[in-house]
Amino acid sequence: MLGERTVSSGSCGFFRDNGNYVINTANTPEAYITELFNDEYVMELSQRLKGGSFRVDRYNQVAVFEKDRSFYLAEENSLHRLFQGEGRKHQVEFHPGYVSGKEEFDHVSVEICAFVPVAGKREFWKVCVTNTADVPRKMNLFCHYPITLTGPMGGECRLEKEKNYVYKYSFPYHVFYEEMEKVKDNFAYSYVLSDTVITSYDGNGQAFKGCDNPLEMPLAVKNGSCSNCPGEAKDMAASLHYAFELMPGESKAVTLVLGTVVKKEEIDELAADFPSYEEELDRVKKLWEARCSAYHIETPYKELNHLFNVWFPMRATYLARLNRGSAYCPVRNQLQDALGYSMVEPEEALTYALDVLRRQKSTGYIKQWNMVDGSAPQKLCKIEHSDGPIWLILCLTEIIQNTGKIEHFLQLEPYSDCDLKESILEHLRKAALYMDKMVGDHGICLFLDGDWTDPINGAGRGGKGESVWNSMALIYAIRQLTALFPDEELTAIADRHAENINKYCWDGKWYIAGFDDEGKPFGKSTDEEAKIFLNTQSWAFIADIVPEEYRDTLKESIETLKTPFGYLLLAPALTKWDPVWGRVSLKMKGTGENGSVYCHASMFKALGDCMRGDKEMAFNTLFDTLPINGANSPDVSYQLPLFVPNSYFSIEGPNFGKSTRKSGSGTNAWMLWVMLKYILGVKATINGITFEDNLPECLKGTKVTVKFRDEFYRF
Repeated sequence: MLGERTVSSGSCGFFRDNGNYVINTANTPEAYITELFNDEYVMELSQRLKGGSFRVDRYNQVAVFEKDRSFYLAEENSLHRLFQGEGRKHQVEFHPGYVSGKEEFDHVSVEICAFVPVAGKREFWKVCVTNTADVPRKMNLFCHYPITLTGPMGGECRLEKEKNYVYKYSFPYHVFYEEMEKVKDNFAYSYVLSDTVITSYDGNGQAFKGCDNPLEMPLAVKNGSCSNCPGEAKDMAASLHYAFELMPGESKAVTLVLGTVVKKEEIDELAADFPSYEEELDRVKKLWEARCSAYHIETPYKELNHLFNVWFPMRATYLARLNRGSAYCPVRNQLQDALGYSMVEPEEALTYALDVLRRQKSTGYIKQWNMVDGSAPQKLCKIEHSDGPIWLILCLTEIIQNTGKIEHFLQLEPYSDCDLKESILEHLRKAALYMDKMVGDHGICLFLDGDWTDPINGAGRGGKGESVWNSMALIYAIRQLTALFPDEELTAIADRHAENINKYCWDGKWYIAGFDDEGKPFGKSTDEEAKIFLNTQSWAFIADIVPEEYRDTLKESIETLKTPFGYLLLAPALTKWDPVWGRVSLKMKGTGENGSVYCHASMFKALGDCMRGDKEMAFNTLFDTLPINGANSPDVSYQLPLFVPNSYFSIEGPNFGKSTRKSGSGTNAWMLWVMLKYILGVKATINGITFEDNLPECLKGTKVTVKFRDEFYRF
C-alpha cells in the first residue's frame, strides 16, 4: 500500500504549497536544471543560477550564451561569489516560467529573478542588492555573461555606452562565395541590455577573469572595476560593473535583457523603448497559470499533487512545443509528447501531431526517424523502423478525443507522396492496413530495423524477423479506433493478430519478444540472458489478449522484474554480444534498454495493470517510478524531483537507483495519460467527459477538476 511508503523531495530541496520547488543549498548532488522557454528561445538554470541559453531554429537549439554566467558583489572589504554557497542563507526557487533566488551575507542580501518572456528570442534578469547594515555601504555589483564563442569568421564584443548595452557581433559562418548573400540576414548579434548606467565593462572574458583558475576571484572583482577591454576574435563576454552606495535598508535593482538579433538596429530600438520587466513577467505567470489549470488533482499525497498539477504540464509543453530540443527524432516521440501536451492544450497539441501525420505516405507507411529541419538524413534516419504507423493510430485517436471534437477525424489532410487528401480517419485506417501487410511467417508484424526498442536491431535485419510487441500494440491501437468507428475489416485484423500471438508466442510463463529472421523465438525461458521482456507482457494486458488461464502466471512473471523504483525492461541483462538482440546487447548491463528500469516501459506496465482491473497496483507502479519515491529520493537518484527520467540504473551496486537525469522521455506523457484517464477515471471523449468512480483504496477522497471544451468539470 502506498500509505506505508515514504515520500521525499530530497534533503537539498522541498516543495512549497504552491508547487514551486525550493532548493536551499548550492551543493546539490548534481546540477539541478530547469528550463525557461518560449517557442523561440530556451534558457537553462541551475540551483547556482548557471546554465546556457539557446535560440530555437526549426527545433534546433543554437547556443547564444554559455552556461558559466556568474554574479559577484564587492562591498567594503568583502568579496562575494553570489549563489555559489558562500552566503549564510541560499535559496533558489523554481517556478514554471521563472526562477528566483535570495542569498544573505553579513551586511547585504541579494535577490535575483530570471525568466524567458512569452515570445521573442530573449531573456530577462533582475538583480536587487539590499544594504542590511546600519551604516551606508559602497557596493560594486558584477554581472558576467559569457557569449557563445565566435567561429572562424571572427568578431567583436563592445559597449554602446550611451545606450547601456554590450553587443557581440560575428558575421554568420559560411564557406562558399555564393553563400554570403544567403547567410547575411542570419542572426549575427548577441546583446546584454541594461536599464541602469554601466560603470565599466569587459567584452573579453579573460580580461574580466584574469586567469584560468576557477577558484580565483575574478580580477575585475578584486580591482573593484572592469578594464573596459573590448572582445575581439575569442573569449567573448558581457561583463558589466555597477558602482553605487546604499543607505541602511536601501535597495538597488538592475534589470537586464539578453538576447540575439539579426541587425544591431534591433538592439537600439529595444534600448530606446526598454521593455517593462514587471509586465513581461506578469504575462509569463498568467500563461503558466492558464496551462496549469487544464486539470487539477487533489490526492492524499501533496508532493505528487505538485508534480501533476505544476511540473508535468510544464514538461509536457516543453517536450511537445520544442521537440525535445532536436531536429533529429522519431515520430513516436513527437506523437507521444503531443499526447501528453493534449491534456494541457489539446487543440495546440493536435497541430503538432498533424505535422507528423502529413509525413505519412498514401500506402499508410510513415518513416519512424526523421530530420525535421530539412537537413540530410543521419544515423537512425537512414534505416527503417517498423512501428511508426501504430503511433499514428494510438496517439491521434487519443489527442482528438481530448479536443472533444469528432469533426477532427473528418478533417482532410495530405500525404507526403501525392496530391491526395483524405480524412484523418482514413489516414489512421490505412496505417493499420499497412501494418497488417507487413507480417512474417507467424502472422506477426515485422521487426525490420527495430520497433519501439530502437536498439533491438538484429532480429529483423534480413526482413523476416517478427516483433510481438508490434502486433500487440497494433491490436490495442485498432481497438481504440474501432471503439469510436466500428470497422469489420480492422476488427478482423486485430482478432487475427491476437490469435497468432497466443498460438505462437506464449512460452509457458510469459510471451516471447519475437522471432528472428530464421523463425527462431527469442526472449524465452530457455535463453541464457534476456529471458523475459517487459513490454510484451505489459502490452498483452493492454491489448486484452491474455486468456484467462494465462493471467495469473503472467502477472507473477511480471512481478519478478520489480525493483523499488520501477520494473526492469528485460532480465537478465545482456552481458555479451548477441546477434539477434543486436545493438542493445552492447549497452552496459543495467543501463538504457539493456535491463534498466526504463521509466517509459514502467508506464506501459501501469496501463496494463489498469486494463486487467488492478488500479491499486497501477498506482503503486506509477508512484515507484517517481523521483519523490522515498525508496529512491533525490538523495539516492541524484534526480531533480520535477520530472521523470528516461531510466534508473538497475544492477545492484553503488550506482543502483541512480537516474540518467534525462528528461526527454515519453514517460511524462504516459504518466499523465495513465493517471488521469485510467487510474483517476476521468476520460475526455468525442461524446463528452466521463468519470469512472472506482478509485483505488489509496486514493480515496481524491478530487479532480478538468477543463474540457472550455468548461470546468469537478469530480
